[in-house]
Amino acid sequence: MQKLSQKLKKGASSKRKLIRESANMEIEVIAHPEDTDYTDQGYDEGVEEVIRQNVQNYGLWGWCMVEVKASSLKGAVSNSAYLGGCSYQSAEDFKRNSPYFKEMKREATQGLEKAMNELEMELSKRKK
Repeated sequence: MQKLSQKLKKGASSKRKLIRESANMEIEVIAHPEDTDYTDQGYDEGVEEVIRQNVQNYGLWGWCMVEVKASSLKGAVSNSAYLGGCSYQSAEDFKRNSPYFKEMKREATQGLEKAMNELEMELSKRKK
C-alpha cells in the first residue's frame, strides 16, 4: 500500500477541469495530491480496496484533495473551496456524483464576488 501512495505522490500533478460559468467568471475543479494516506483513515477493508482500485485506475483522482476555484476571466481575482479525502474517477465524476460540489461551487463563487466587490470599492476610493 505504501508503494502505491508514494508512486501517486511522486508523479502527481494537478488535474484540472475548466468550466465557463458566465461572461465574467470561470470555475475550475482541480485534484491535488492528498497529504494523508487512505490506509490511515480507519476505513474498512472494502472501502480501502475501492480507493486502491480507484488510485490504480484513475491516478491522482483516485485519492486526492479537490479544489473548486472560481476566478475572474482575467484571472486577477479568485477564491477556492477545498475538500480532502476524495476518491473519484475524474473532475466530471466529482461534479456529477459528489454531494459537496454544488456547495463548494457556491462557496467559491460567493467568495469571489465578495473579493471583487472589495477590490472595486478599494479602486473607487483611490480614484477620489
